Amino acid sequence: MFYIEQDNQIKLYNIDKQTLETNLKFQPQYQGLEIKEVPEDYTIVDFKLVSLQEEQEIEQQKERERLDMLFMTGSDVERAIYKVKGIDFDDILTMVKNNPAIDAKALKIEFKANNFYRGNPYISQVGTLLGFTSEQMDRFFDTKDWHYLTNCNIKVTLRADEKPETEPIVTINGIETKETTLSYGSTCTIKVECDGYKTLQPEDFTVTEDMHIELQLIKEEQATDVSNEVETKATDEPNAN
Repeated sequence: MFYIEQDNQIKLYNIDKQTLETNLKFQPQYQGLEIKEVPEDYTIVDFKLVSLQEEQEIEQQKERERLDMLFMTGSDVERAIYKVKGIDFDDILTMVKNNPAIDAKALKIEFKANNFYRGNPYISQVGTLLGFTSEQMDRFFDTKDWHYLTNCNIKVTLRADEKPETEPIVTINGIETKETTLSYGSTCTIKVECDGYKTLQPEDFTVTEDMHIELQLIKEEQATDVSNEVETKATDEPNAN
């Protein structure tokens, strides 16, 4: 990316130097200014030179501001909580009645509002109280879909023609376990490793329901034999030409 600046302020920039040179021909007030190249690991945001890390932080802040301005009607929020937890606002007020960390009277007033904004701190407090993560609350307000407040159970079982000499290692999203709970809509990555057996890594999938996944362990020599057999068949096939 290339840019020109005047009085320590970026005036024009473009990813293509030639395009920037062409633009300068129609803006005589910038004639004679040096065209500079953006340093490595830097970029331009809102006519300011920032590092790539700062750019990422700016984008995250913008996304946070966007999410905080999302809103839903009070009835929609209460309906979603009832579908997921089986309770309503009155039940929540009873739960927080003796909780010193939450102003129950103030929360009661907030519950009377027509619209509930994601950025309202009381919304975050209620979400935490009910066991919802911040990511779940964000996606719920972003999609208006109560399913994003739910969790799904993922279980992996293994089958093998012979019992492996070593215990297979199963990881779900990088954590060693054969069973876990993941948020609705999240991505699930499963990997199985075992000495003498082919590493299994099914295609990633989006979690939308409880799942019991059965995987067949295959010995490395069996996997090689199957591969060789396929290659041999392919070689023996007559040439169609």
